[in-house]
Amino acid sequence: MRWLAVLFLLFSPFAWAQTDGEPTEPEISPLRLLGFLSQAKIENPQAGATKFKPADERVAILMLIESLEEEPAAQKELVAGFLEALKPVEALFKEIEAEHDVATAFAFFVASNYSTATGKDLDGPQMKAVIKQFQTGLGSKEMGELEDLDRQMLYETCLFHALLPLLLFGDQETASDEAKALANEQLKEAFRVDASGITVTEKGFVFAKPTE
Repeated sequence: MRWLAVLFLLFSPFAWAQTDGEPTEPEISPLRLLGFLSQAKIENPQAGATKFKPADERVAILMLIESLEEEPAAQKELVAGFLEALKPVEALFKEIEAEHDVATAFAFFVASNYSTATGKDLDGPQMKAVIKQFQTGLGSKEMGELEDLDRQMLYETCLFHALLPLLLFGDQETASDEAKALANEQLKEAFRVDASGITVTEKGFVFAKPTE
């Protein structure tokens, strides 16, 4: 039940589901939570609040793959494929000195799904601007007070959903219709708008107001 505790701690300063006047655990996914928090106004964002010291093992990735596939052999294959796909991504994070950071992973989640859905890639300066945007947006006191393992779980969840469309439907030069649909679905889960409602600027992403 660790996820419930993480979501509860992060979301509690902003909104609650009410039951007889008492706060309860919010019904919200990690992606929607990060999408909401990334656009909330934080008066004094804390430098380094989104960074974490990594554990020896992956945690959320294994949980997510187990929820996706029941067969042990297929799970093992998916884990191996995912970790292999992750190597160049995390090498890039290290190269730009943005590794072990929830904000970096969330920026990659948005950029990767945006690219899959639209065929448009972010360049280096745009990606750095997006990382900075989310380091500020997610740099709350509550994020900084989470345990390292909790931030690692959020980080891994972002990377999992960043690579999921290509992991499931193939890493091709042109994304398949299925990959585009899943990418748009995941963006909508986080921001309530798909790629058509996202604009890339020199200062990061701008999200259209949801129509729902």
